[in-house]
Amino acid sequence: MHGAQIRVAEFPLQEEEEQQQHREGGQPSAACFPFTTIQHLTTQHEYPHTFHTMSHAQDPTIADEELATTATAGYKVGEKKSLAEYSQLDAEDESLARWKASLGIGASTGAVDPNAPKLSLHALSLVSSSAPGGSVSINLQQSKEQLAQFKQNPLNVKEGVEYSVKIRFSVGSDILSGLKYVQVVKRAGIKVDKMEEMIGSYGPRAEPYEKTFASSEAPSGMMARGNYSVRSRVVDDDNNVFADWEWAFKIAKDW
Repeated sequence: MHGAQIRVAEFPLQEEEEQQQHREGGQPSAACFPFTTIQHLTTQHEYPHTFHTMSHAQDPTIADEELATTATAGYKVGEKKSLAEYSQLDAEDESLARWKASLGIGASTGAVDPNAPKLSLHALSLVSSSAPGGSVSINLQQSKEQLAQFKQNPLNVKEGVEYSVKIRFSVGSDILSGLKYVQVVKRAGIKVDKMEEMIGSYGPRAEPYEKTFASSEAPSGMMARGNYSVRSRVVDDDNNVFADWEWAFKIAKDW
């Protein structure tokens, strides 16, 4: 399944920014912010080893409806099957066999731990040739208190750099189909960006998966610098929410 992006650039003080860019002899750059810090959202019953980084009893900076995703063209919600049921589907169908193999479904399927979390997020990396060591990474397997610090201590991002986002994650006890990453970015309460990316479909396995999104350019210029608030989600095509978190970043002159 191929990814789809939705980007909205509505910077506050746009006229002032354009005037400043004109004085500096440059052009305003695009608003693209697909880099995140993550922790899982789910019930303790389904995911006993995960916890929330925000409480929905609180008033979030970004509302649920702002994170609504677009429907995948031609997609219809089908009957859900267990991993064992998928493994027993017609073995004579070559295309089905290839599909099952791509998701890691085979003779060893029964060895999967049924109590493993459906989705575990390990790390996020912002890959850029200008970054120290070629990338900056966030360990997503930290305590609730440590992850909450990212709202008070924004992730520093150098203005104008080209970068790609890479996430590292594991799928535990079942097949996850049509996973998407969506985020909304606000500055001073005004939405400046919405992004939606397809992650794909994955089956359970011991080794983590990695997904790298298309490259983007961070905004630049005096009016672009400053702090931004973000709310991010990982969902599937049936609108099941696997992760939901708030964080912040700062566009600065250097990393």
